[in-house]
Amino acid sequence: MAVLRLEYFFIILVLIFSPLSIAQDNDKEKESICWPLGNRKVFDHAGQVTSARFSRDGTKVVSISDDGIAHVFKLKSGEEKTIKQSFFINDADFSPNGESLLLSGDNGTVAIVSITSGKIEKSYPGPSPVTGAQYSTDGKKILVTYYNGLVDAVDLATQKIERAIRHSDTVSSAGFSPTAGAFVTASRDGRARYIEVSTGEEKVAEDAGWVKGAQFSPDGRKIVTTTDKSIKIWELARNEMKEVRGIKPLIPAHFSPDGKSLVTASQDGIVKIIELATGHERVVVHLNGVTSAYFSPEGRRLLTTNGRFAQVMDLDQECKSQPANTILPEKIEKVTQVPFIFSKPCLVDFNPLSWDFITPVENGTLQRSQVEGYLRRFGKPSGFDPKKHLNILLGILQSQYGDGDSQLVYPALVGVLNSSNLLYESLFEHFPKLKSLGPVDSSCITSNEKAAFRKTVFNYTSEILRLIPSFAKYSDFQLLEPLKGQFLADNEKLAFARLVAEKLAARAAETEELKLVPFGKLTKMAMEKANGLFGLPIQQESDIAVIRDNQQIKLVGLGTKSLGEESVLSEGGFYYKTGTSLFVDFLPYMKIKKEQMNWSHEGKNYLAEVNLTRKLTLSHLVPEEKTFRYNEMLSDHVLHGLVVVGSDSAVLQYGENAKAVFQEYKDYFSGVGFTFQNPKPVPHVKSFVKRRFSEGEVVDYFIKESRSDGDERNAFKLNKTGQVYRGVRKSKEGKEIIELVYMSENQKSNDEQLVSDADLGRWMATREKAKLGPLVYISSGYWSYTKTVHELTIAASGILSIIPTFTRMEGFRNNPQNVTHELIEGLRVRENFVTIRKRMEKNVGYKAREENVYLFPDEIDFDNQIRKALVKPVNEAVKLTEITPKASGRSVSSVMPKKDKINLRVVSEVTKGVASDAPKDALKDQKEVSPKN
Repeated sequence: MAVLRLEYFFIILVLIFSPLSIAQDNDKEKESICWPLGNRKVFDHAGQVTSARFSRDGTKVVSISDDGIAHVFKLKSGEEKTIKQSFFINDADFSPNGESLLLSGDNGTVAIVSITSGKIEKSYPGPSPVTGAQYSTDGKKILVTYYNGLVDAVDLATQKIERAIRHSDTVSSAGFSPTAGAFVTASRDGRARYIEVSTGEEKVAEDAGWVKGAQFSPDGRKIVTTTDKSIKIWELARNEMKEVRGIKPLIPAHFSPDGKSLVTASQDGIVKIIELATGHERVVVHLNGVTSAYFSPEGRRLLTTNGRFAQVMDLDQECKSQPANTILPEKIEKVTQVPFIFSKPCLVDFNPLSWDFITPVENGTLQRSQVEGYLRRFGKPSGFDPKKHLNILLGILQSQYGDGDSQLVYPALVGVLNSSNLLYESLFEHFPKLKSLGPVDSSCITSNEKAAFRKTVFNYTSEILRLIPSFAKYSDFQLLEPLKGQFLADNEKLAFARLVAEKLAARAAETEELKLVPFGKLTKMAMEKANGLFGLPIQQESDIAVIRDNQQIKLVGLGTKSLGEESVLSEGGFYYKTGTSLFVDFLPYMKIKKEQMNWSHEGKNYLAEVNLTRKLTLSHLVPEEKTFRYNEMLSDHVLHGLVVVGSDSAVLQYGENAKAVFQEYKDYFSGVGFTFQNPKPVPHVKSFVKRRFSEGEVVDYFIKESRSDGDERNAFKLNKTGQVYRGVRKSKEGKEIIELVYMSENQKSNDEQLVSDADLGRWMATREKAKLGPLVYISSGYWSYTKTVHELTIAASGILSIIPTFTRMEGFRNNPQNVTHELIEGLRVRENFVTIRKRMEKNVGYKAREENVYLFPDEIDFDNQIRKALVKPVNEAVKLTEITPKASGRSVSSVMPKKDKINLRVVSEVTKGVASDAPKDALKDQKEVSPKN
């Protein structure tokens, strides 16, 4: 639940330490920096805030968070009203009298809802998910914009559409002119359009990029448009566009009420007020990830949103401008360490009155005897006040104390973070030596204070990881390094480390040599750096990947440390080494091809061998189908699905965990009419999945919504036990069954069970022999197309249809912008692949083919990446051995008991296919290394 609270966000330190250049033209006279000297009202949300607006009289704020809930705050009292609806709310606008809200829904609904009762007064069903809806100034009309490009201007009195237009792509925003006689739209198709309501007369302004916003000036003569790269003023009388210089925004710009200024922002955290007549730019605030910025109706306040906060700042009373070249004041006298003992204050929660006697605020010289007291105070969740203590902290850090008493300085830094993340980041920028401090368990922090710090560190880490792109370098995470996950629980550290490793692996996967390495294997290598970031035990790993690109196969050695002179350090923080390519061009008399590669890692020497055995063509198993084989799947008039969600998917993109993803699936199927029974225990998940694949009541489609081990030799990974939720839906066409398996959390690693490619092959062979019909396997793991060739080669089944992913994927969400959601929807209503892909284009990443992309058998990418490789399929026997040097003429390799060799992974010897043609003679003076996967 959101609460009203007071919080400080300071950029003073940035101003103190360095001249700040904001404007592109470097005209210092045209820029100034502004920061709040008093309190500003901050509204804290449980989720990420996506938008916020003032009421017409400026007394209220409505904000929308990514949980689809609207929050209304009264600015004077801080009173809050939460508005929930059956649909997911993605935008809201106040009615002119401020008593109701105009809400937009993902399900196509536009509703007028009473703020007092929360009940719908009027609603309008739409043809597509709504991107936004706004009132006209007089409240007599509304504009509704849709994902499908449609815009409706509706008269509320008659409830008739006065004017409807359509863009060729999603509409970002729309707004009426002050008189409501015209409106302007902005679209992803690169156009802003001005339309007269009565006549339909139109003017079009085209831009090179996605037009994210368009708004009339107060006099209605101009329109400001915003793209990723520019802000432009559209003079309607002359139909001319003029660019506002020096700005590269990502957030739509808005006019001030007097039309003399613009406010704009970008996701790098810069918010600016631009005076149009003079070009003067005023940097009002510096926050991470700003998502919107608006003037209040009277123009004296600013409403901004970022992360979990919506905040209102008084520009006149709480903000003063300083020249951009503010310089460092005189340093405070250096201090030396003096023993300073607190007994009682360390045993109770922080009380400012008690500590004020010990740590008075003084100007000028810092008393040496007070240094430890100040640091002890700053190490309390509410002990550091930037307005009072900033200069004191700077003086201490410039003294020898800043060189390293981590027992005192480190908790103080966490206290600073609790007050202001910007100040915390600036400290590390200007005092790099602080990065060497390690986490400590301060004896002067109570359990309540540790809980408060845990929330601070958790929220800060979550926000940093949310803002850092999916493809990241290790240096992007270095602000987290000094924290080492201090105060976090082990499962939280592990979840964050996994997310960091995925981002590092995604960056490494952009490398030509690594792009086809299974993503899970890259993630495993990146975990060493990620674990170190959060103070987790570091494990040194080395492994081999066998990758195939059409008609060639290559060995790639991987290691958390250097693999020798020829190895390369990837941007994921681990090393790799590539071997010679093996082309699958067997001559008629050839049955086998071999390749070797060796490397060293952490003092050990390894030799990898791959043996390729020719196999009959399998391309006929993946015909160029245009749709799923619904007739065969529904021969029994039952569509049966199975979804398995695992606790190993600790943190997905945007911080979702397995439990949340499972609930999203359950909400989806419940929402479309499935009735669920009470859950039943599954004592052995692998056996349960095997039965659903190949015995008796088999499933028609299967989704594994948790992580694989990433090895090309294994299809997916399961926890040992779990629970199954069985849902049933009856319809005129027959019956639908869905089984949702949630695997038990916190199981030990030795309870995890792998489903190998060979297991998958055996299950499909049993299914095919019993004539149990085709199976659709939706392989939703990241870049799963790299494993599909291996899975299809092993299964060799004409009834297995694998739909793999071609990019990074997001976790399942119960809304139409989620591609897995739309894939399931399309499959359930028997749509063909073309129609399903049109559904998926609601997702921006899918439409750009940059992320969240599934491959279907009728696509060129599927043909290039999978079908062509199956024209000349091969079995691969891979063997990785550790070479043990001889001592005094004798081998020092140990002889392992025969029973232990059963569990070896050659780093292992594994055969892909029905039988192995690998050489049976072991290399002399070598020992096999147990498998990692």
